Amino acid sequence: MSFKTIDIIGANGYIGKGFTDFLYSKGINYRKVTRIQRLLQKEISFRDWSSTYSENICIYLADPAFLREDDFDLYESAIKRFDKAIECTRNLFVYISSSKVYLHKSKGTYSENDTKSSIFLYQKLKNRNEKKLISFLNKKYLILRIPSYVDKYPKPNTLFNKIVNSNKTGNLQLSNDYSFSHEFLFSSDFFKIILELIKIKKNISDEIFNISSSKRVNIMDLLNPNFRYISCPKPFTLLDNRKLLSYVNINFKIPKYSIEDNSIYWV
Repeated sequence: MSFKTIDIIGANGYIGKGFTDFLYSKGINYRKVTRIQRLLQKEISFRDWSSTYSENICIYLADPAFLREDDFDLYESAIKRFDKAIECTRNLFVYISSSKVYLHKSKGTYSENDTKSSIFLYQKLKNRNEKKLISFLNKKYLILRIPSYVDKYPKPNTLFNKIVNSNKTGNLQLSNDYSFSHEFLFSSDFFKIILELIKIKKNISDEIFNISSSKRVNIMDLLNPNFRYISCPKPFTLLDNRKLLSYVNINFKIPKYSIEDNSIYWV
C-alpha cells in the first residue's frame, strides 16, 4: 500500500522525531505539525495547520509527557489542542495513549476493556482525550496504548536512560530497590505496527489496542553484574497484546544485556 501524506502533531517531541526519521527512511510522505513553525520543509505550525481541514491521516503525539498534580494550566491547554486537532482532521485520527490509563492491579494483565483510572492528572488527561475522541460521531480513529517507549537513544532522565548510563559510567543512577520488572516498547516495533494498522484501517477503524510485547524485563538483568543483588522482584502487570496480534504479525524486540561489551541490545 502506498501512503498519502501523514500529519504528525507533536513531531518535534521524543516519539515524533523518531517517527519522522522512520517515515523518511521508508520514503513515506509526512508533514510535521509543530508548536512553532521553523523555516524547514515539511513543517507547519499547529496554528496554521488548524486554520483549515486536513484530509491526511493524523498521528497525535502532542500530549505532555508528564503532568505534575498541580499542572492545571498545562492540562487545560493540552485539552484545547487535542479537541482542535480532532475537529480539523477529516481522515483517520491515531491517538497515542498510555498504559497508565488503567486502574492498578497487582497481577494478571490489562486488556483493552479493563477498568481505567483518573486518580492522577496524567491519567485523567489520557482518559478524557480517549473519551472525547470516541464521542465524535463518524470519526475514524485508532487509540494506541503504549508502555515505556525507547528509541535508539534513550530519552534523558528516563528509567532506561539511567540504566544505560549506570552501565556506561560505572556509577549507579538508580536508588532504593531497583529489582523490579518493567515493560519497554522499542521504537521500530512501534512504528511498524502503526503503519500496519493504518494499512488495514478499513477493517479496524474505531478500535483501541494495547501496543505491547507482553513480556516483562527485570531491571536488574539489564545492569552490569556489579550492580546486582539477590532479590525477589514484585509481580508486574503486563499489557495484554492478544487483540493486537490478531491483526498484526510482529516479533517484538526485547532489551538484553551483553556482558561482553557491557551494552544493551534489542533482540
